[in-house]
Amino acid sequence: MLPVGLRSWLFFFPLILALSTELKGQSRYGPNDTILVPVIVYNGDTIPYRELDMVFILGEMTPAQKENHI
Repeated sequence: MLPVGLRSWLFFFPLILALSTELKGQSRYGPNDTILVPVIVYNGDTIPYRELDMVFILGEMTPAQKENHI
């Protein structure tokens, strides 16, 4: 059995350590901050620009689809 002083220290030290840490998840940005993103102006409208990953679609095309594709 541990002495009472050591037992209380082992209980309160992790508790104080957990409560004293500061969470910094998204603390850089406030509710009135502006976040800069790349944009494209298309027909006078400003839309955010983001490059998407390449997508490969594998499958057979019907003869009607092949005719419309070419």
